[in-house]
Amino acid sequence: MNKILVSLLSEQTMPNVLFIKEIGEFDKYIFISTEQMKKKKKLDMIIKSTGIDQSKIIPEIIVDENNSDDIADKLKDMFEGGEEIVVNLTGGTKMMSIGAYNFFKERGAKIYYIPIGNNYIQIHPYLKNRSFSIKYRANVEEYLSAYGIEIKTKSEKRNNLVFEQDKTLKIFNKFINNKIDSNILELLRKKRKDKKVILDENLKQFLNNLDFSELTELQQKQTEYFTGGWFEEYVYFLVKKHKNIKDTYINLNIQIEKNKTPNELDVVFMHENSLYVIECKTALQDDDRSLLNETLYKLSALSKNFGLKVKGFLFTLDNKLRDKDGNIEEKYQKRAALLDLIIVDRQILINKESLNEIFWNKIK
Repeated sequence: MNKILVSLLSEQTMPNVLFIKEIGEFDKYIFISTEQMKKKKKLDMIIKSTGIDQSKIIPEIIVDENNSDDIADKLKDMFEGGEEIVVNLTGGTKMMSIGAYNFFKERGAKIYYIPIGNNYIQIHPYLKNRSFSIKYRANVEEYLSAYGIEIKTKSEKRNNLVFEQDKTLKIFNKFINNKIDSNILELLRKKRKDKKVILDENLKQFLNNLDFSELTELQQKQTEYFTGGWFEEYVYFLVKKHKNIKDTYINLNIQIEKNKTPNELDVVFMHENSLYVIECKTALQDDDRSLLNETLYKLSALSKNFGLKVKGFLFTLDNKLRDKDGNIEEKYQKRAALLDLIIVDRQILINKESLNEIFWNKIK
């Protein structure tokens, strides 16, 4: 008896990916799609994310998304009877779902739907206890692949740290206590693209103050680290510590590409099948805070490519976002809320209670 999984395709591909990963292997896979979803190559994204055997995939069935009877017309000769059929109705339009439900109900199929969350519901045949937990947890690459986003950074170079964790923690403590020479830091920023920086006396003293007296010169990666990269590594450590995230589910400083448009993600991780994207800035220095606006809009634009289950954060050590009462200024809060982003500034980062609230109430 052939086991056949039927899936409806739409803009949101993760419900299909999660169900395929959760439900186990099938002898055949049927994907019901539309001309628009075919043009957007949604099936290709699902195949890449799940790694299912392409030889088991029936050619994509293209239907009229506004005609519930079209599914029956396209599929009526595909089933001989006796097959074990499982249907995921989560994708597609309402009319496609109605058509698929009516068609497969008559053939004794098990029909499921995935609401937003980590469970799936059997809607036919009816069960009293019909909700099942999704135990599978997608990693970053699987999630991004499901939305046509390629990680260009090679796997062996992901999560590579420039220096060990205790060095980064020391820099954080010196930074928040204003024990870093900002003038030298600014000079060093101008050399970020240099392949090698020879240390003069001022730079040697600067590095000695940070407990890096062993360095005799700086490679480009090290210069980038001292001029802000250390904060990305610090946030990476924070996430791993607070949410107990394994390396497979978090990436630091990765290059991504969608539709030939490149971008970089500072820290990105998966938790409970949701994607979290963090942009890290040690400072937002423009007097008119335009760098803040630029960062928020960049983060928002990126997040829109990542599906429904994504949350964006701006982590910053800037100490000038707050009003005289100690609250993040209303205009910044409103802008972040409008873009569905969360700002985590210096005051939160140095306050254990506030930081715990971010990690336990905002990252669930």
